[in-house]
Amino acid sequence: MKCHDHSGQLLRSVHRKTDHQRGPGHFGQLLQPGRGTGGAARAQHRRQGHHRDRRPDQGPPGLGHRRTQRRPAGTRARRNSASAVRRVGQATHGDDRRCHRGQRRLQPDRHRVGAAYPLRSLTVALHIIAARGSTEPQSGSFILEPIGRKLIAAFPDARLTQLAYPATLQFDSSVPAGVTALLSVLNSSAPDEDLVLLGFSQGAWVIGETLALPSGRMYGADAEALDSGAADRIRSVVFFGDPRFTEGEPFNAGTFEPGRQAELARPLGTLRAYESRLRNYCAKDDLACQGPGGNMFAHVSYASNEMPDQAVEFILNSLRD
Repeated sequence: MKCHDHSGQLLRSVHRKTDHQRGPGHFGQLLQPGRGTGGAARAQHRRQGHHRDRRPDQGPPGLGHRRTQRRPAGTRARRNSASAVRRVGQATHGDDRRCHRGQRRLQPDRHRVGAAYPLRSLTVALHIIAARGSTEPQSGSFILEPIGRKLIAAFPDARLTQLAYPATLQFDSSVPAGVTALLSVLNSSAPDEDLVLLGFSQGAWVIGETLALPSGRMYGADAEALDSGAADRIRSVVFFGDPRFTEGEPFNAGTFEPGRQAELARPLGTLRAYESRLRNYCAKDDLACQGPGGNMFAHVSYASNEMPDQAVEFILNSLRD
């Protein structure tokens, strides 16, 4: 139905709601399978002979409606079904810009424990060890604690250990103490336990020194070596904001700027024995892993960026192998 105002200008049909008139439920339906009925309705109208006079409840003529040569009904049905599948597939991945314009694109729910990773059916004795960053409380890191909770949600029998070490800014004493403490935990772990190591900031430094051969350590060279049995049971290692981040390592991840590395970077290849089990996440301009010119805001950005979710996915995949 067409309407005109007193000036003779064509107005929008009174029977067609604009986007701002539609309720939120309208857009929610676009994200649900089996809701792509608009195309099927228009196809049915075309099969009815392209009636010139449309009923008012059908909306204004000409919107998405054009005369085409009639085709077999089965052909149109298949095409409309495929279109609906494409729309649903796009919407579930956050591509429906009609309802998310100006917002960050939605991400697939692949990081929700139990969604893409039905891991409760697996039987694993899992020990998660988290090494907090400098000056963080012994109760846990604000970045690592949520990761540990997600892993425990997948493995209810898993246990989480917050590594007890000073985590002070006196690195020459705090880091060696952390290496000694971590070696004690790892070398005394049960032989049937799979191990996951999480480290943020100084905690990543501690784990890296522990995994390195004593001769390759900056601190803790006098400490004992990691037991080979414990080393074999380490399933995954994740670092965030590592003060010894080395440019060019195959396990590097994140938004770091190529060509930059930590001021105290490890020699290339120091952790080669763990490269398939390790992810070292570094954010651009993180003063710890990107060296001079970085800032503290980037160093704590891991709490709000996508890297912890990527780490969870990496760990869960490693536990499925």
